[in-house]
Amino acid sequence: MKILEMRLIAYGPFTDVTLDLSAGNKGLHVIYGPNEAGKSSALRALRHLFYGIPGRSSDDFLHPYAKMRIGATIQTHNGDPLEFIRRKGRSNTLRAADDQTVIEDATLNQFLNGVDADLFETMFGIGYPDLVRGGQEIVQGGGNLGQLIFAIGSGVANLREIQNELQSEADALFRPSGQRPKINEALGLINKNRKEMREVELPGQEWENHYQTLQQAEDRIKYV
Repeated sequence: MKILEMRLIAYGPFTDVTLDLSAGNKGLHVIYGPNEAGKSSALRALRHLFYGIPGRSSDDFLHPYAKMRIGATIQTHNGDPLEFIRRKGRSNTLRAADDQTVIEDATLNQFLNGVDADLFETMFGIGYPDLVRGGQEIVQGGGNLGQLIFAIGSGVANLREIQNELQSEADALFRPSGQRPKINEALGLINKNRKEMREVELPGQEWENHYQTLQQAEDRIKYV
């Protein structure tokens, strides 16, 4: 799929702003601007264009919910086009260019080739807040987005496979409730030896009593 044009009709800080992305053969476009120019808003608009505007969108500060609109013209690799508008609402939010004729979601899904909202956000729609969240996931040791960002940044293409191998090695060494892994077995042996040592150890006071008894017995023998 190729995006030929995205129209920020009434969304966030934009009113009737059109991004023409039809030029070029490779489909790579760089959109830049100063802080607060609306780059993050445009990225959110792209997500919401394909998958719907959330019920509690924060991009209504200029246009009320009922007026929010995003439009686009896209085409398949075969050149088949689709022009549509996304409005905010609970149902029938996908419309034709006249903003009246309802388009079935299945029509757009054919252009998206099975890419759902989560996959799109993770692979194609990562914004600055997502990078911050992914960094936090990396620090905390979890999260799919954190794994993806770490993999990209480190050049590790098979991160999940490596993680699984490391987890298997760790499980072979130790499991919290296991007995067979090497560390568990060693800990069990240590505990067993400690128990045996406690059983054969002679408390200090008892040893002192035995020693005094021995001394007394030896003294009596001397005077016999």
